[in-house]
Amino acid sequence: MPAHATGVGKALLAGSSDDVLAAVIATGLPRVGPRTITTPGPLVRQLKRISASGIAYEHEESAPGVACVASAIRVDGGPPVAAVSASGWIGKVDIRRVGPAVHTTALSIARALPSKSQ
Repeated sequence: MPAHATGVGKALLAGSSDDVLAAVIATGLPRVGPRTITTPGPLVRQLKRISASGIAYEHEESAPGVACVASAIRVDGGPPVAAVSASGWIGKVDIRRVGPAVHTTALSIARALPSKSQ
């Protein structure tokens, strides 16, 4: 799945370097689901919000009827090393309610990883 169309991908992109984001945009932003972001401006704005909150939401961007929430795992404030997510069917899961728990999980995993200074 293209990073721009998934919660995990957007969580990782939000913490990545400008070069990584530029490379993703340069390859194009193909539509995958009915609500996939396909232009750079809205994607960049969304990534800024994700960077500020630590939580990425996806609502029918990867597939019809699918919702996802994700959060990047970062060590010592560095770039993301991984991400965690929860997904489900729209109407069956409230990703806005699950979002803080996913973010807390990512923070807990990050604390359990070795620090770069160790």
